[in-house]
Amino acid sequence: MWARSSALLLLALIPLRGAAPRGYPGQGGGTRGPIAIYEQACARCHGPNGSFYGPDLGLGKTDAQLYKAVQDMADNQGQIELKPVELEAQTAYHRAMIKREPFLAITERTKSMLRGEVTQGSVVTVTVAGKPQKVRVEGFVWSATLEGVGPVLVTAKRKNAQTQLDPAKAAHSHPPPRVERTN
Repeated sequence: MWARSSALLLLALIPLRGAAPRGYPGQGGGTRGPIAIYEQACARCHGPNGSFYGPDLGLGKTDAQLYKAVQDMADNQGQIELKPVELEAQTAYHRAMIKREPFLAITERTKSMLRGEVTQGSVVTVTVAGKPQKVRVEGFVWSATLEGVGPVLVTAKRKNAQTQLDPAKAAHSHPPPRVERTN
């Protein structure tokens, strides 16, 4: 089933320790972060953080319908080809916009650093075993210096919404779409 293989792929992207996630920048995979893709191909028409979409964006759409809509927009108006993992992340980013929640993504990880993307205007905090870490946010890119050993938790707060990401379990804060691949 696609949902199971997708979840396993995401878990493989973020190792518990060590190297950068496979397929993400910093490891030669050429995969781009979902917010960078959106800014490059979508924001000119749909506004920053989807601000031009309007309140009915994606309401009532199933994962499969949203996945297909994002794919069609990327292929046509966006004129950008997305790898399957990029399309999943882009769909998850759109799901966050629909829910009006901040979105977090991990794009690179080393033993002592995490880097990723976040919905612009969000405050990002990172803890290792409950201890706050130094975090820097510039635009939609964030990075954190990791000190210590233990579970890592990344949190983003924006307006009245909050989201969390456990890098040991997923590459981004919102789940990938549950759809069967047709290609």
